[in-house]
Amino acid sequence: MSTYRFLPNLYTSEQLREVTKKKWMISHGLLVKHCYAIVLAQREDCALEIMTIKELHQKFRRKDHYDIIGLSTSRHGAIRLLTEIYQDVYLHTNSYAVKEYMKTRME
Repeated sequence: MSTYRFLPNLYTSEQLREVTKKKWMISHGLLVKHCYAIVLAQREDCALEIMTIKELHQKFRRKDHYDIIGLSTSRHGAIRLLTEIYQDVYLHTNSYAVKEYMKTRME
């Protein structure tokens, strides 16, 4: 099963309810309807990815590790969270090195 690590101050959309319960369900491999995760990308050429929880639990991803930095109830909400994340990173670092900044915050 995949392993998941959540950002301590997780970015969430306004409509998302029961965040703790959703995090527990994701960590235990259960499906969560109407939920999108923003994760640090596995590939080197991009920083973040938006995935449904079903995509995270796919069989071919079982040995992967994911750092989840945001949860949203819709794809549109996830895109808005991406904007917020990039603005926060630029505000704190004066650069768009999102992946590096988030990795330091995960520790």
